[in-house]
Amino acid sequence: APAPNPVPAVADFAKDRFIDYYAATRIRDLVLAHSPQAAAKDFLGRYTHPTARRWADIVAAYQVKHVYLAEAAQLLANNTDQEADLRRKNIRRLTDLLHDLAR
Repeated sequence: APAPNPVPAVADFAKDRFIDYYAATRIRDLVLAHSPQAAAKDFLGRYTHPTARRWADIVAAYQVKHVYLAEAAQLLANNTDQEADLRRKNIRRLTDLLHDLAR
């Protein structure tokens, strides 16, 4: 059986969500903010708290080969596509409104 989550906010944040780089950094920050003991580090600079260490390792794995940059590019492209569609719809709506007002 999995160990209970020591940080309830992490369970709420990660529920029904794909964990990407940005989610992993947010979860790591939630764990660190939850408890002063979680921010303690050993002489090698690693977190001593097991949950904080796991999330820091996940974030570091993304950073090793710059995988997070590919995710950021994909997120940016998706957001740009959605924003462009939204702008086109808004222009169409406003143009129709102008035509209606001109009648």
